[in-house]
Amino acid sequence: MQVKEIYHSILGESSRAGNPAVIVRLSGCNLRCHYCDTTYAYEGGEEHTIPEIVRQVETPGLPLVLLTGGEPLFQDDTPGLITSLLDAGLVVLVETNGSLPISGVDRRAVIILDQKCPGSGMSDRMDNTNLDRIREKDELKFVLSDRNDYRFALERIRAHSLLRRCPDFTDARQAKDLRATSMNSGVLMPTPAALSSPRRSRTTGAGSRPAKKGGTAATAQVVPPNGSISSPSRC
Repeated sequence: MQVKEIYHSILGESSRAGNPAVIVRLSGCNLRCHYCDTTYAYEGGEEHTIPEIVRQVETPGLPLVLLTGGEPLFQDDTPGLITSLLDAGLVVLVETNGSLPISGVDRRAVIILDQKCPGSGMSDRMDNTNLDRIREKDELKFVLSDRNDYRFALERIRAHSLLRRCPDFTDARQAKDLRATSMNSGVLMPTPAALSSPRRSRTTGAGSRPAKKGGTAATAQVVPPNGSISSPSRC
């Protein structure tokens, strides 16, 4: 497998933000998002076997590993790597761009599924069948560049009943023109007219790498209408 880098750090994105983890960045990506901050992972890297990768991941002694890219599912051997890491007793997060099917990923892994909005230039490349495969323990990510992206995200959430099926999602904003009428303090907050059953959200995290040029990122967790807050989803 082509590996761009393996290192350990503190997660800055998803409901597990703040937890130490080993990050495995695989090389190669089938998309070219306008705002991509990891273009260096489009190609190159070093060749490693799955056992070699597992040994490197186990060395720091951390129980959590994040597979990212590039696009980790772009390589045919990635499902085998995921299963090997899980069999080694690790908690595996798979950060994928949403354009490739997640059906072949070991069900024990946690999927962090990106949904590309129009501002990325890649929204027409999404595999929408993935939205029918996510589970409550999985997470969704929307990168919002403008108000059009915000509306797109709300429509996608409503059309697929995503708040009910996957209560953890991330809004990573890349623009400053998202006003407090719809978003405030890093929280993705649909207006009552936006969703048939509006729910409030709260901030629980930030991006895995610093947001570009003043942007902010937040992980939002749904607060049910009764006001009680469940714990963030865990595998």
